[in-house]
Amino acid sequence: APIMLALTAATPVFKGRLLDTDCRWDIVAQSVDDRTPAERRGPGEPVKEADRDPLLVGEGVRRLPKSRYGSISHYIYSCPAARKLNMHNPLDALSDLDVEVDGEAKAALLEAGVDEALARHIAFNFSRDPLVMYQERMGVDDDKETDHFETIQGSNWNTVRWKPPPAMNSEIGWRTEFRSMEVQLTDFENAAFTVFVMLATRAILAFDLDLLLPISKVDANMARAHRRGAVTGEKFFFRKHLVPPSVLEEAPCDGEESHGESANGGDHRRTICAPFDRDFEEMSLAEIFNGKGDYFPGLIPVCQAYIESIGMDATTTFEVNRYLKLIAMRASGRLLTNAAWARRFIAAHPDYLSDSVVAPTIAHDLMVASHEIGLGRRTCKEVLGEVTIEPIVPMDAWDIKLDAKPVDRDKRNWLIAQYSRRTPFIQRIRSYAHTSDEGLRQEVLRVAGVTG
Repeated sequence: APIMLALTAATPVFKGRLLDTDCRWDIVAQSVDDRTPAERRGPGEPVKEADRDPLLVGEGVRRLPKSRYGSISHYIYSCPAARKLNMHNPLDALSDLDVEVDGEAKAALLEAGVDEALARHIAFNFSRDPLVMYQERMGVDDDKETDHFETIQGSNWNTVRWKPPPAMNSEIGWRTEFRSMEVQLTDFENAAFTVFVMLATRAILAFDLDLLLPISKVDANMARAHRRGAVTGEKFFFRKHLVPPSVLEEAPCDGEESHGESANGGDHRRTICAPFDRDFEEMSLAEIFNGKGDYFPGLIPVCQAYIESIGMDATTTFEVNRYLKLIAMRASGRLLTNAAWARRFIAAHPDYLSDSVVAPTIAHDLMVASHEIGLGRRTCKEVLGEVTIEPIVPMDAWDIKLDAKPVDRDKRNWLIAQYSRRTPFIQRIRSYAHTSDEGLRQEVLRVAGVTG
């Protein structure tokens, strides 16, 4: 999360002042920080009895080191290999910060069979008071609805957030919310970073990669990500090896077979998680994304390897590689972040007096330029390189809301027939006509209404 915050940095100005930071995260964290003075006290500071309030969770005096809008404080993964072998969860060593929890909530969760890591996380959330409760939802059935849980779960805003289904019978599944990135000037940039995060998560899962760091180092990275020019001026803690040299092995789970044999003919058992080692170092963003030496391939080459492994079609690969090229060039410093571009724009403005004051005329011109770049009316090679943003015009807007209502059968058939006769579809169908399966060939030609 911190490296993506640095790479998408876009907020160097607040309340008409040019700051020495490039990101908004800490500002937002302060804006929703509802901790009492006693909860914000430093380590070792005593609690004053007058500060206790029985109406608040923890009587309003439990020390809370971070705002409820903050970077993550612990991992919630419980290693199945360790559980199976009755061993201590090796990832606990990575959660090296003091984490506040509600003792009563944690005890109830453990008694109900929730694993230690997840029980700690939920009890961590419940160490804070709810912010919002709708009167009409006060009496919902907790066996059927999750509103009461979400009043607390939904008001703990971390850089990465675990999100259960919003209701007991919801079709929405379990999710992980990635929240650190800043909105960019153009849809192309937003798409590039969204696609990259999705590709990276899929590559991590498919290749069983290890990017874990001690949480204290994640916090250090978060602080560095905020600094001005962090992309080229800072280094970040990161894993040296994406596949750990030593791992904790797990015997095949119930119903599973061993996954083949090793090179020497012995069993090759699936590995799940590794005991913690200090296999990390400080790297620049260029090294993290594009590779370092002969031991760290870089996140972008890993994503490209994943793309190749799934056999992505040529058209999609071409577009995705445009996204990855933008990210690679930004990580190397060849392209500016939105924040760096805004700083240059302000510094070059005739009304700027080098006093950090962003006058209304400067702010106006900055907003106009940003708007025009986003609409494709102004080029910005410093940020986009050779990418051209197609102009967005009102006539292209779709002013009808998406609707999930069933479409009449006759209308559906007519629509499908119309679209199936478009030139690209016809060309694709004609290529199918060369199949050796005569039955299939006749069927696809019949469906598409193609002859010859």
